[in-house]
Amino acid sequence: MTTSAVLAQAKKTMHGNNPINIEALLTHIPLFNGLAPEEISRIARGTREMHAAKGEILFHKGDPCNGFHLLVYGQMKLAFTSSQGSEKVVEIIGQGQSFGEAVMFMEKPYIVFAQALSDSLLLHISKAAVFEELERDHNLCRKMLAGMAMRLHQLMNDVESYSLHSGKQR
Repeated sequence: MTTSAVLAQAKKTMHGNNPINIEALLTHIPLFNGLAPEEISRIARGTREMHAAKGEILFHKGDPCNGFHLLVYGQMKLAFTSSQGSEKVVEIIGQGQSFGEAVMFMEKPYIVFAQALSDSLLLHISKAAVFEELERDHNLCRKMLAGMAMRLHQLMNDVESYSLHSGKQR
C-alpha cells in the first residue's frame, strides 16, 4: 500500500473513531525503511497519537525534544521569531512528512516552534523507543542517516530556490 493510501485510510479511520494502524504508518517513514516487522512493532509501542487543533502550538523553541513527529494529516508550520518580533517560517510540513529527528539525535531543545495550520493528527515517536532499537541494531544508524541526509538535501534545494530565483522563476 502506498504512503498516501495508508495516510488516507488513517484519516478515514480517525473520523470513524477507530484506532489507526500505527505500525503501517511507521513503515512509511524514510528513517524506518527496511526495518523488520518486529522492529517496527517495538517502535510502535513507543509511539502515540497526538491531535493538534488549528492554531495550536505543538512545541516552543527551547522545549526539550523527547522524540520526533510524523504528520498523518493536516499541516504544521516550523518557524522561529526574531529578536525584532518578526516570524521566519523554516518549513511547512505536509501529510506524510516527519520532523524533529535531527534535534532528537543531537539531544538539544527545539530550535523552532511548531504550530498547526489546520486540524492535524500526528504520531509522536519517542526518543527512548528509537534509541533502544539503535542499541539493538547498529545498522539502523546508516539507514536513519541516509533518510536525514535526503531531507537536508531537499531543504537546501528549497532554500536555494527561494533565495536565488525570482517569484516568477519559482
